[in-house]
Amino acid sequence: MGELIFWGLLTFFSAYGVFSFFFFLSDFWTEKKYLKDKCLYSVLLVKDEVCRAEQMVKALLFKAFKNDTGLCKRKIIVVDRGSSDATYQTLSALFEAERNVLVFKQDEILEKLENL
Repeated sequence: MGELIFWGLLTFFSAYGVFSFFFFLSDFWTEKKYLKDKCLYSVLLVKDEVCRAEQMVKALLFKAFKNDTGLCKRKIIVVDRGSSDATYQTLSALFEAERNVLVFKQDEILEKLENL
């Protein structure tokens, strides 16, 4: 009875793996048609929350890295909405070396978006 359960589970998960692989390939080819040489932007609005904003940007970077298929570029735009603390300066210093994170103030975002 144990061998029957073993072979049944082995067959089920083998078939599941094959179908999952074919679904991945079909998704990859359809995404390739629409996302090739494009750039996806994620916009994050922050105000007076340096620590939370830093953690959110790091989480978005991890998600973008984990789900990267190499088809398109992914960038994160952080917009400071007039914070009373040093949110803008802190985030700018933290993500200065990161090319995929752009930090802007609310009043300069419209001018900068035209150049992206």
